[in-house]
Amino acid sequence: MQSHSQEKPVDRGGRPPSRKCLSDALRIAVHEKGKSGEKKVREIAEVLVTKALDGDLEAAKIIFDRLEGKAPQPLVGDGEFDPIAITQIVRRVVDPRNPDA
Repeated sequence: MQSHSQEKPVDRGGRPPSRKCLSDALRIAVHEKGKSGEKKVREIAEVLVTKALDGDLEAAKIIFDRLEGKAPQPLVGDGEFDPIAITQIVRRVVDPRNPDA
């Protein structure tokens, strides 16, 4: 096992910084100029807005989720179990050298 000081550095996503990933490639691609001369990301946004205005509910949902944040999902039960209820919150400090104490 490598010591902490000998480990390879990683980025926030846990990937080695020397490797390019799909997110990096997409980020580069959408900031290039598109057919209209605008950045491709702008063209994508325009298409999404146009689809929403034409009645595409999925496009509208994507826009609202991005602008307003996704609606919180309630914690509910199903036919077999009751809804989840938090009745007590306990804060417990544990010594990592003696976790069973």
